[in-house]
Amino acid sequence: MRTTDTSRPGSGRNHQRRASAGSLLTAALLMGASLVVASCADLMPAKDETVPAERPAAVESAAPAVSEAPAPGTEKAPAAGASVAAASNEDNLYKLLVAEIAGRRGRMDLSLENYLDVARTTRDPAVAERAVRIAVFARNQEGGLEAASLWTEIAPDSTDARQVYAALLLRAGEVDTAVRQLGAAVPHFAGGSAEAYPHIADMLARERDKTIAVAVMARLVGGRPDDANAQSAYAQLLARSGQTERALEVYETVLALDPDDQQTLIIYARLLQREGKSDSAIGKLKSALERRPDSDRVRLTYARLLVDAKHYDEALAQFARLSKRAPENADVRYAYGLLLMQTNHMQEAEAQFNE
Repeated sequence: MRTTDTSRPGSGRNHQRRASAGSLLTAALLMGASLVVASCADLMPAKDETVPAERPAAVESAAPAVSEAPAPGTEKAPAAGASVAAASNEDNLYKLLVAEIAGRRGRMDLSLENYLDVARTTRDPAVAERAVRIAVFARNQEGGLEAASLWTEIAPDSTDARQVYAALLLRAGEVDTAVRQLGAAVPHFAGGSAEAYPHIADMLARERDKTIAVAVMARLVGGRPDDANAQSAYAQLLARSGQTERALEVYETVLALDPDDQQTLIIYARLLQREGKSDSAIGKLKSALERRPDSDRVRLTYARLLVDAKHYDEALAQFARLSKRAPENADVRYAYGLLLMQTNHMQEAEAQFNE
């Protein structure tokens, strides 16, 4: 039975337990040698089942902290120098060794059981995280949820823990709890909402059920209509989920909040072009350049859209201006040279390529 209590453990004893468990985990990985295997082999009868060489799809799409996890027993040994835990921790060390050897033999259930037991005892987030990895690798939904819940309980400030837990909750159909976990993660991103919401949008974009992913993001940002970072991330997810018209509407909201947001303006214009609305995209960029004529990024996008729309004379004028402002920009000079060739201005094109 998993717990949902996310209170922060704060005692000195917990701190010592975490420190000792970290060294225990390192020691367990280091001591996976033949002598240890021989001494513990009687606990796990040999089976034909082995850890699959490839990661299952569930692991690939969960979240970075989980999706990059190696199978138990397959990772390289950590660097030498870690010390073996004191005698008082021998029981935990033994369980970690059993967990690693079980993983090598394909006994993912036994591996997960021992990692969870040590995580509960030591309150060590690294051990809890490893339990999550093993559960996800083994496609053990209930075990993954229990381990992820424990990880967030032990490390409530961990954005990785909460994102992984939210991903697993979504796959279990527990949408409301997933939304709460993602909302609780937002304040703990170092870069604030500018970092939090794009990270969450990227995580949700990897979910198979795009409708639920978009609905979750809508609930997260629904109470922040004036947060351009939140709304922009929402628009990004909408676009990646195929809801282009709605994405354009949200991008317009973002630009209303900050008309000089160059990155959003460029994305918005390209999305309009992709939807066959090139004239509208060109008009938006032209208006922006009238307000901010020094914006070379916007001007370059404007020039390229003009080329795509076959407005070659105006495109040449824009590229000429960019070339004078940034003569060291090889990309601009190359694009300008190609356009000059395309419009039969051979001498000018040659000059661009030779300078």
